[in-house]
Amino acid sequence: MKKLRTSLRLLLALAVSAAPAAGATRLGLEPVPDVHLIEEQSEALCRWYKAGLRGLPLVHVSVRLNIASQQMDAPGDGAAARAALAGGSCEELAARTGSILREDALWDTDNFLVPAHLLGVVSEVWWVVPGRGSLAEAALPAFRDRLRESFGLPVEFLDSLRQEGAVVHGTYRGLPVHIVTLADLPGFSEPVLAGIDAEYLLSIYDNPVRERLLDLLAGFFATLRARAIRADQVAVSVSNRSGRVPLEYAYLAIQVRDYLAAPGRFGEGPPEAWRLQSQVEYLSYMAGREDAEREARRLAAIDPDSPVPWYDLAQIAAGRGEAPVARHMLSEAVRRSTRYRTGYPALARILSDRQMAGPAQELLEAGCAAFPDDVSLGLALAVLYAERGSLEPAAAHLTALAGRLPRYPAVHAALALALRESGKAAEAEAAMENFRRTAPAGGMRRSFVQEPGGAAKTPDRIIFSLPE
Repeated sequence: MKKLRTSLRLLLALAVSAAPAAGATRLGLEPVPDVHLIEEQSEALCRWYKAGLRGLPLVHVSVRLNIASQQMDAPGDGAAARAALAGGSCEELAARTGSILREDALWDTDNFLVPAHLLGVVSEVWWVVPGRGSLAEAALPAFRDRLRESFGLPVEFLDSLRQEGAVVHGTYRGLPVHIVTLADLPGFSEPVLAGIDAEYLLSIYDNPVRERLLDLLAGFFATLRARAIRADQVAVSVSNRSGRVPLEYAYLAIQVRDYLAAPGRFGEGPPEAWRLQSQVEYLSYMAGREDAEREARRLAAIDPDSPVPWYDLAQIAAGRGEAPVARHMLSEAVRRSTRYRTGYPALARILSDRQMAGPAQELLEAGCAAFPDDVSLGLALAVLYAERGSLEPAAAHLTALAGRLPRYPAVHAALALALRESGKAAEAEAAMENFRRTAPAGGMRRSFVQEPGGAAKTPDRIIFSLPE
């Protein structure tokens, strides 16, 4: 999985907006009653549905439109989703709606807006895209080509696009979609749903030499205030598990959540902890590891319950090749928030790149021991074994993982490859049969499942990798 970085920067122009909506909270001006931090964007749908929210426009501040997935087909109707949402909790359903597919997947993070519309939660989508200036300056054919090349959006949707000034309109499966930059987002005459993904903020960020992240956030908040958006429910997604936002930037989503929950706290400027975090990011970028470490320790003293500075310290130690220190610092971050367990493969990659494959493997093995049911960690360890040429341990590890987590087709596909490369053709075919049985309909299944009358398909490579 590769982290998306664009070269675009947002023009934070404050345009005059339409009359504000009656009722609901004004974002950036009043505390939002329900602003929740989620891992993946798709987790928001369960919360919205269970809160009884219906027929609302969605302001979707995201790099991605989330109407079509390369892994699985979107549901044909809302029946299965409605039945599942009526029963399980949102925490239980998160495993069936994320970027790592399960046999019983309802939707994934790239296509969740289709069931959101089918269930009657979302009436239309205002997709706020990263961009410089206004879409009024964009040529529609070039913009359409970029959407096709970057995101593989459906031809049906791309063909529906039409441009009216600064807004590009389209439709997909009956869902109206309006594409704008933040500066051109109109005012609304009614309350809306709002979703903000950390990848959006990272995609408009160039580097800390030209602009500090803290300044970018301040501009983002100012533009939100000027838009007069009213919403009582805001979902802020971290997107670390999917690899789209590196873990060192997890604090972006946390800061957005904290600001929207209590904007009055920031009347005199950002908290000292925010300033220190911005400085740590700047110093780390400039290779000032000693100075970055000093500021990170200051941050840990100011905000002792935060996992953020501990992960900063873990990264600094891994960059120096100090594996035991990195492992200890990561454990401190994980102790404060289990979300930081995604740091195990990220730090392992840093160590591996320093030709420290042994300590990298030990670190990942420790992560898998602490979180044996985390499929991402399990697959990452299998990749590391394979990179080291240890196919037998990889196959043994994946066999155990498949026994514990039999619903994940990705595990069966990886096991099939490890067994095939180990010369165990019959066992590899059995693993592939498990993949065929568990893979939902869609791109992942079509990649490996035999078509009628065609040759049998098997993976020709491990399709998962450690974060870069």
